Amino acid sequence: MKKDLTVVLMCLAVLFISCAEDSSPTRSYSPQVTWTSVYGSPSEPEVGNSLQVASDGSFIIAGSARSIDPYGMSGWLVKADSLGNLAWDHIFNEDHDGTFYRVKRANDGGFIYTGMIQPGESEDTDVWLVKTDPLGTVEWSQAFDSTQVDEGYGVVALNQGGYIVAGTVAGGSYDWLEAWMIKTDAQGNMIWNRKFGNQNQPMTFYDVAASADGGYVATGSAAGPLLLMKVDENGDSLWCRTFNEMEYCAGQSLERTSDNGFIIAGYSAVLGYEYQLILIKTDPEGNEIWRITQPGSGSDVEETQDGGYIAVGFQDYTMLVVKTNPTGSILWTMTPENGGCIDRGKSIAQVSENGYVICGYSTYMGQTYGNLKILRLDVE
Repeated sequence: MKKDLTVVLMCLAVLFISCAEDSSPTRSYSPQVTWTSVYGSPSEPEVGNSLQVASDGSFIIAGSARSIDPYGMSGWLVKADSLGNLAWDHIFNEDHDGTFYRVKRANDGGFIYTGMIQPGESEDTDVWLVKTDPLGTVEWSQAFDSTQVDEGYGVVALNQGGYIVAGTVAGGSYDWLEAWMIKTDAQGNMIWNRKFGNQNQPMTFYDVAASADGGYVATGSAAGPLLLMKVDENGDSLWCRTFNEMEYCAGQSLERTSDNGFIIAGYSAVLGYEYQLILIKTDPEGNEIWRITQPGSGSDVEETQDGGYIAVGFQDYTMLVVKTNPTGSILWTMTPENGGCIDRGKSIAQVSENGYVICGYSTYMGQTYGNLKILRLDVE
């Protein structure tokens, strides 16, 4: 009898736990735009490509704006306060065409930028690396020349000092592309550089991250497939992974994750025109763990405080935001209201447990030029 009673009690306990689990409401998410700021006028181009959160809670945005040349663009740095109000902006080297593609925080609280600059009258461009203090004052600027067209797309500050830049070198007619990685000291002086790919196997790098073991990992494209490559501390290749070999794909953003693996955001183009945002999570050796796709294109991704990921890009005429849990299940997506404009999300950063700030650009329908757009999302 005692045994039978024990069995009954155990069954009741299991039933109670099961019912409690079944009755738990599924979490619903309601992302809302808290504020939006747009800088510039429809007649002048101002583009935000990359965003970082400063130590005081303000935002540093890197991009490009109109230079002295009425047809040219120069590297542009903007600081906005925590509510998106313009604090100051600087245009660099106004007498030279150029742009900043990426900004990252430096170890001393300042910022490091990479992009491209056109140093002379020709159409040749160089990889551009600029270091500023927290107030945007330039401490040094370096340009690296390899061929006719050289561009820096990704940069990371190293714990031991110095920087890694990832980008592309190309012939003037873009008849071939090579991926280019540069290591510098803390003053931007080149220590080494390595090129990958050739005319028969073009490659390009769009972003770079430091690995946990002292190496460096870059993402980009390998003449079609999405590319992920690791090199050692001297720039020698250790392994190379490709994804989506049957489509044209590119990794646009790369971050080392808390488990020392990597998260990639980019796009794939099915049949050359049906674009898909793609997120790929890998282990430390670059082996795929999971991937997700969404109609659109991915520009940036960041690991969030809950261990999941937040990505931004665009879908049709609007920005696209995708939030996942740690295992790649999509928790919510959002396409913020564009007000009749063509909006592109370029960079995203988490600013609170449920808050995110996005930068990109917005183009009025029928206008040629886009303007810098910053907006904050809060999720209820």
